[in-house]
Amino acid sequence: TDGSGSHAHLMPRHELSLLRRAEAIAACGLLGVPEDRIYFLDFRDGELSSEATRAARWVAEVLERCRP
Repeated sequence: TDGSGSHAHLMPRHELSLLRRAEAIAACGLLGVPEDRIYFLDFRDGELSSEATRAARWVAEVLERCRP
């Protein structure tokens, strides 16, 4: 998820989402993962269960395309 709900009481959800994305990209960089191999589902934090079918379809598409 986008991480926007983890500390929503401290900063606006949109800002927190951008921060979480930047943190994930930085962490992947430390692990040697190029940015073009990073995929974000962008589902709102706390709402993944209601998007499970769509999320599974999206992950399947990424796996089919990348063939890890």
